[in-house]
Amino acid sequence: MSKEEIKAAVRNNDPSIRLLPKEDGKSNVWKRFRLIEYNNVIVSYVACIECKTVLAHLSKHGTGSLARHKCAEEQSRQSSVKLKEAKPVIRDNINETLDDYENIYDNNEDILNETLNDYKRITYDQDKDEDDLNDNNEEYYSTSDPLNKSNKKFKKEQQGHQEKEVDTANKRYHLHQNLDSYEHLGLAWAEKLRKMPPLQSKLAQRLIGEIMFQGEMDMLRLDTTVQSKTTQ
Repeated sequence: MSKEEIKAAVRNNDPSIRLLPKEDGKSNVWKRFRLIEYNNVIVSYVACIECKTVLAHLSKHGTGSLARHKCAEEQSRQSSVKLKEAKPVIRDNINETLDDYENIYDNNEDILNETLNDYKRITYDQDKDEDDLNDNNEEYYSTSDPLNKSNKKFKKEQQGHQEKEVDTANKRYHLHQNLDSYEHLGLAWAEKLRKMPPLQSKLAQRLIGEIMFQGEMDMLRLDTTVQSKTTQ
């Protein structure tokens, strides 16, 4: 009978198989192993009573291979014990690592705060020096240059005029953003009318009005043109 057949018979509790204790066994391994009897004949295999594993065994080879056997349940217990023993060590290592990171973060934060404070102090000193220089320049020009007041007034007026033009341009820009194509066309015509001489502007407005009237009355055609009346 092959080993695989014996394994199957042991696993299925085949009635032709009996597991017998070794009566003259001196080693402790025989507490976990049994001899296999098949049809009243002892075969050269033994079975682990915990996991039903079948191992080849000859008495002349000793019990070394049996002692080295680790069944699944025993391995699970040993792994559980090792895990329980390792958990405190792992927890301590994690805590130490977290403490190291916290120390590094605190040190870096202190360095960053010191750098920011230095930068703020330098910037403040530079701004103060610049303000003092501007005050000194204004005081100098106000006392040494009799035309300074006039220049300041002129510059202020120019600045106000420029700001007004920029504001007007911005208003026109935002106004144009909300106009449709007809309104844009009207603004373009208005700009051209402004550039015409007064008389030409009035005549152009009259002709535009007539064209608009014909359009409203549905009188315009593809061949409609504006013709000048010549005097005889």
